[in-house]
Amino acid sequence: MKKKEVIETLEDLLWNHKSAEGDAKTEKALSEAITLLKGQKGRVEHKLKGFTKDRTIYLDGKQLNPTRSQQKYNHSPDGFNWGYEGSGPAQLALAIIIELTGQAGGYQEFKRNVIAKIPQGKDFEILFWLNNNGEIIEGEEDE
Repeated sequence: MKKKEVIETLEDLLWNHKSAEGDAKTEKALSEAITLLKGQKGRVEHKLKGFTKDRTIYLDGKQLNPTRSQQKYNHSPDGFNWGYEGSGPAQLALAIIIELTGQAGGYQEFKRNVIAKIPQGKDFEILFWLNNNGEIIEGEEDE
């Protein structure tokens, strides 16, 4: 098998695994294998899910709480939101960046490039990638 065929096969396996609601450890292993084969070392995939009813957010399957980010900058006492460039999306972007990198740098850019582009007022699930420096590489809606 050629490298391209191996990557396509792994991507198909990952897609089928996600569709079947497989375990996170296998998903992560498949994602890492694809990343290594594509030569994109240092690229880490993350999944973000949000629910409008109570504005709960899950980052990589773990519920995200605004408290830690509000201690750094309290943009939104009411918590998280998405789909525009206001205080709720700023709080969400800050919480994500702090959770993933331990620092606050770059969260406004992340808000503009990813969080503000999520459809407002709707539940969502997206994938995004960070490099070793905690910089956003790309984000896309997970269908």
